[in-house]
Parts: sequence; C-alpha cells; structure tokens
Amino acid sequence: GLGLNGFVGIEWFAAPKISLSGEYTWGLAMRSRGHNETTTENWNAADERVDSRTIEGGRKDNNFSLDTGISGTSIGVNFYFQ
Repeated sequence: GLGLNGFVGIEWFAAPKISLSGEYTWGLAMRSRGHNETTTENWNAADERVDSRTIEGGRKDNNFSLDTGISGTSIGVNFYFQ
C-alpha cells in the first residue's frame, strides 16, 4: 500500500495567550494485493511422514481512495502558559 496525506490549518489569536484554530486533512491511498497461497506442514507420527496442505488465497485486488483522513477536520481553542 501507499498513502499520502496533507493538511492545511489556521490559527487566530483572539487574546495574547488564547487562540482559535482549525485544520483540514485530505489524503490519497492506493492498495494492491496479488494472488497468494498458504502451505502448512504437519508431522504424521503414525505413518512417519510429513503431511503438506496448500490453500489458495483470495483473488488479485486493487484499491484507490481519496479521503479526508482519520478525523477530517478539527477545531480547537488553545491556551498558552509560560
């Protein structure tokens, strides 16, 4: 998978140590999954041999998305102390 997120924000000081802020998140994501298979092996003590089993996985899958990120937007009130 591959992803890219960006954000833009603004902060406005309403008083010397108090500000209001806002932020917007936006992102792109791409995911690709190919064919797969899983092989398991077990020891068969009665026959003194290894039993092997192969299971085919899911089909090939590609996905592309355009999203607002985890939270999308946020609005905050900030207080600054020294």
